[in-house]
Amino acid sequence: MKNVLVRLQEYSRQANGAEQHLIKYLMENPEEVPRLSVQVLAERCYTSAATVIRLCQKLGFSGYKEMLSCLNYENGLRMEQSKGMATKIFQEDTLEEIADKVTWRSILALRDTRELLDLETLKKCVELFDRAEKIGVFGMGSTLLVARDMYMKLMMLHKPCWYNEDLHAQFLCAKNLTEKDAAVMFCYTGTSQELLQLAKLLKMNKVPLILINRFVESDLGLLADHVLHFASKDLQEGTTDTSSRISQMNITDILLTAYLTSHPGIDTEPVW
Repeated sequence: MKNVLVRLQEYSRQANGAEQHLIKYLMENPEEVPRLSVQVLAERCYTSAATVIRLCQKLGFSGYKEMLSCLNYENGLRMEQSKGMATKIFQEDTLEEIADKVTWRSILALRDTRELLDLETLKKCVELFDRAEKIGVFGMGSTLLVARDMYMKLMMLHKPCWYNEDLHAQFLCAKNLTEKDAAVMFCYTGTSQELLQLAKLLKMNKVPLILINRFVESDLGLLADHVLHFASKDLQEGTTDTSSRISQMNITDILLTAYLTSHPGIDTEPVW
């Protein structure tokens, strides 16, 4: 079952003006919305029914009816669960409160990432890993930490792979990969111009590309063959935080564990 509120939250950062008001209403009134027709919801948000339906489709639903069905199910689950602790960080917080809030944010990010994970896409990514002769791993800035983590784990799985922090070296790698290989790219916003140029070079060489990115529409996502989405819980508005890194690493672990289960003979014992 697709999670509605997580998708709304992630998409809201790139929504246009008409969509912003609609998203705000949906997130503030999740229990009321299932009782509204698409026309009534549109009127309350001062928009059109067509805008409502387009937003549903952008979020990955076939239309308004499927979105309502998923929202009803989600409302039921939310009623059974505790509201959870507050996560906003204040200067006067004690060390215990900071530790609890940061931990809870990470838990929420992992839970929401699982809600965004499309299992059919995951299956295709595992199959791509299986047939790829070697795998290039790419990232910029903070996502290099996650890219390096995947690189080390691929090495432990004895899968030929490539990783480098230097941008020029990444372009050389992209130039030398072929359609028999695969590429994995980590990005937070989906708007990095450097990664976009790398993706274009990979596509010129017909290299299958897996993008691990937040739930956003982007030119980078359009170039990827497969996109795995993650969620984050920012500690400060407009900033990234450790929860996004943890979410990306969680997707990495899911992907590589699924790959490992299809290769039970792999020796993953450390060499040291």
